[in-house]
Amino acid sequence: VDNKVYTVRELEEQLFLRPTSFLYMLIELFAITLVNIALKKKWLSPKVRGISLGVIAGILMGNVFFLKGLIGIITTTASTGEFDAWLRPTPYILAAAAGAGAVTGHIFMRKGLGEYKGVFMVTIFEGAHISAACLSGCVVMEEMVGAPFWQYIAYWGSVSCIVGGMLVINLAAAEAQIEGKFHIA
Repeated sequence: VDNKVYTVRELEEQLFLRPTSFLYMLIELFAITLVNIALKKKWLSPKVRGISLGVIAGILMGNVFFLKGLIGIITTTASTGEFDAWLRPTPYILAAAAGAGAVTGHIFMRKGLGEYKGVFMVTIFEGAHISAACLSGCVVMEEMVGAPFWQYIAYWGSVSCIVGGMLVINLAAAEAQIEGKFHIA
């Protein structure tokens, strides 16, 4: 697993200029927008609605590459005493994106917890959160580059176990909706 601390220019290249990173973020944004439209138009069954709320929250909060990049800039600044990175827009974009993902994810999670049982929502959220963190770490931050083939198999086998657990929890989705729904906000 790659624990490299990037310079600000390397980080900009890694996050914003690589076609795979850009495509990953574009696909994710498109999928979240599409599901959000389906949620607002009430096109989804109650079962799929609960799953969608948890997955969107998990994905939004699971994209830790923005936070990893920001922490890398802070670490570099602290260890070298150089503040050049803070003269560029990158750390501020990373902080805003990390904060926006966390706050927006919280909104979806809060809505889901108002409509569905906590054990269902938290399980769906955590599965999506872990899966998004693993996928974005491999695709955007290239954390598995250079790893032997057996580590890829073990890594994605573990992620598959998580997704399998989510599917098992989804079988109980029919009983997951809270009777007599109430909204806090």
